[in-house]
Amino acid sequence: MTMEKNVNFIQWNINRTCNYDCSYCASGTRKFSLRKDPSPFDILRGLKNGLTGQWKIQFCGSGEPFLTPGFLEIVKELVEAGHRVGVITNFSFPLGTIYKFIKIAGENLAGFGVSLHLEYAAPDEFLAKALKVKKLIGDNLYVNSVAQKERLPELEKIAKMFRDNDMFFNLQPERRSVEKVRTGKGLLVNYSKKELDIIGQSVGSVFSKENLEFKGQLCWAGAKQFIVAEDGNAWRCAPARRDRLESGYLGNLADGTFKLKNKPEPCRSRYCFCSTPLIENRKR
Repeated sequence: MTMEKNVNFIQWNINRTCNYDCSYCASGTRKFSLRKDPSPFDILRGLKNGLTGQWKIQFCGSGEPFLTPGFLEIVKELVEAGHRVGVITNFSFPLGTIYKFIKIAGENLAGFGVSLHLEYAAPDEFLAKALKVKKLIGDNLYVNSVAQKERLPELEKIAKMFRDNDMFFNLQPERRSVEKVRTGKGLLVNYSKKELDIIGQSVGSVFSKENLEFKGQLCWAGAKQFIVAEDGNAWRCAPARRDRLESGYLGNLADGTFKLKNKPEPCRSRYCFCSTPLIENRKR
């Protein structure tokens, strides 16, 4: 994703544990119990030692961030170090826990993304909960939902319901699982023109191949933006991590081998799905 030089952005996929098991999850299988990743506090230490200046650190990933042991303490340490923090959550945790996160983040809150998963959440109840949070943090709250092909007519109505309540609502294109991508079945499900038009109503939507082609363009990913995986490995961007590109590997934050690049480099991926930084830039 081509980024402006002054944007310091980290996507921290802090765990792979989730209390949902959505049929469309791009992460594929949920059988992660055999993994022995380093403690997120070891990764935290690597971040605090390896960064200069202020960064926006967004917690998200293959799992639900609020399920991470010691999650709020990690948030507190980053805020005390002067960083801004944001999160993308399935919004299943009690309001009391969410309010604690917001209080800890304080003025350093840099976005609270809530993902509406229709297989687990009722839109009316989700909206009522979101409105309570919006009273506290205003436009820092935004809503995402995966644009399930078979449910797009329903999602179009739900999107209007949220937007009528003055909420940022983004439809995220449905991606195939990692397993299907690696077997050559493509990155996106096949949408019709009408379906793409529905998705395109999203302010932050990234849905067409034309919009996603960045190969060869200079990109600050790896220097001003990067991704941290649950195992502590850091990658310049999502495609670099997915394709295990050696040129996109930045080292491991838990073992002290992490090192940022110092200049922009040409994008090496045919398509880029780093939609969160794009949304953040468009919201500015």
